[in-house]
This record gives sequence, structure tokens and C-alpha cells, in this order.
Amino acid sequence: MIDTADGAWSPTEVFRELLTEGARDTPKGYERFLENGRVARWPSKAADKDGLIRWIMDQCLATDERVEERELNDRIEKFSDDPALIRRHCVDTGYIMRAPDGTDYRT
Repeated sequence: MIDTADGAWSPTEVFRELLTEGARDTPKGYERFLENGRVARWPSKAADKDGLIRWIMDQCLATDERVEERELNDRIEKFSDDPALIRRHCVDTGYIMRAPDGTDYRT
């Protein structure tokens, strides 16, 4: 920082570079809601919430894979403490399908 004639401080080029470098490290997309790979806070915007939940499901359920509810819950719990919220959201939006008898889920 440089002291100007009027006594105000102004940032030097080094300070600007440090600020810019820190801005590049800021997580983008769904990553900004995660801490150590788990949901730390839920997004307030519906689009962000949908993106985060879809990312979680992409990690938990492969294309054309069928799993029982208990197995799916166990997988989702690696990312969130509320697997029911995530499952319901995905079924409601058509991202995954639930068997009519509720025994399994698939993409």
C-alpha cells in the first residue's frame, strides 16, 4: 500500500494481484455449497438447488442402474444428511424414476 499526499491509502499492484488470485480460488457452481464434499448449506435459488441435487444424484446413481431405496439412501448420505429430500426432488422433477411399488429407483 502507498500513502498518498492526502493521507489515504491506495492498493499497490502486489495487493491487486493478491486480491485477484483469491477471487480465482472461489468455488463456482454447486461446489460453493459443499464443504469436504458434503452439503454445508442449501442454495436459496431453485436453479442452484436443482443443480446441486442433480450433481449429487449423478455421483450416486449410474445411467440405467437400479438400486433399492436403502442402497440409494446410503449413497446419498455420503453427500447430505437428508436423503429423502434429495430422492423426492429427483422423483418429482423426473430426474429419476421410482418403481410403482417403491422398491427401487433408476435413472
